[in-house]
Amino acid sequence: MSAESMFSSDEMQLVTFVLGDEHFGIDIMNVQEIIRTPSITIIPQALHLSKG
Repeated sequence: MSAESMFSSDEMQLVTFVLGDEHFGIDIMNVQEIIRTPSITIIPQALHLSKG
Protein backbone atom coordinates (compact mmCIF):
# COMPACT_ATOMS: atom_id res chain seq x y z
CA MET A 1 0.00 0.00 0.00
CA SER A 2 1.47 3.34 -1.01
CA ALA A 3 1.52 6.35 1.30
CA GLU A 4 -0.75 8.20 -1.13
CA SER A 5 -3.48 5.54 -0.86
CA MET A 6 -3.48 5.70 2.97
CA PHE A 7 -4.98 9.21 3.05
CA SER A 8 -8.08 10.56 1.38
CA SER A 9 -7.82 13.73 -0.69
CA ASP A 10 -9.55 15.82 2.01
CA GLU A 11 -6.98 14.94 4.70
CA MET A 12 -3.82 16.97 5.31
CA GLN A 13 -0.61 15.66 6.83
CA LEU A 14 1.00 18.13 9.22
CA VAL A 15 4.35 18.50 10.91
CA THR A 16 3.60 19.82 14.40
CA PHE A 17 5.93 21.46 16.89
CA VAL A 18 5.89 23.61 20.01
CA LEU A 19 7.70 26.92 20.56
CA GLY A 20 7.33 28.16 24.11
CA ASP A 21 3.62 27.87 24.94
CA GLU A 22 2.48 27.93 21.30
CA HIS A 23 1.64 24.88 19.15
CA PHE A 24 2.12 25.05 15.39
CA GLY A 25 1.35 22.83 12.40
CA ILE A 26 2.71 23.09 8.86
CA ASP A 27 1.54 21.18 5.79
CA ILE A 28 4.08 18.40 5.29
CA MET A 29 4.31 19.32 1.60
CA ASN A 30 5.95 22.63 2.65
CA VAL A 31 8.63 20.91 4.76
CA GLN A 32 12.02 20.27 3.20
CA GLU A 33 13.95 18.99 6.20
CA ILE A 34 13.52 18.33 9.92
CA ILE A 35 16.55 18.99 12.11
CA ARG A 36 16.13 18.00 15.74
CA THR A 37 17.70 20.20 18.39
CA PRO A 38 20.53 18.35 20.14
CA SER A 39 20.50 18.19 23.90
CA ILE A 40 22.13 21.21 25.50
CA THR A 41 24.74 20.70 28.21
CA ILE A 42 25.08 23.26 31.00
CA ILE A 43 28.70 24.17 31.59
CA PRO A 44 29.46 25.02 35.23
CA GLN A 45 30.89 28.50 35.82
CA ALA A 46 30.31 29.53 32.18
CA LEU A 47 29.47 33.13 31.37
CA HIS A 48 25.70 33.65 30.92
CA LEU A 49 24.89 35.71 27.83
CA SER A 50 21.45 37.32 27.65
CA LYS A 51 19.58 38.25 24.47
CA GLY A 52 19.18 41.87 23.53
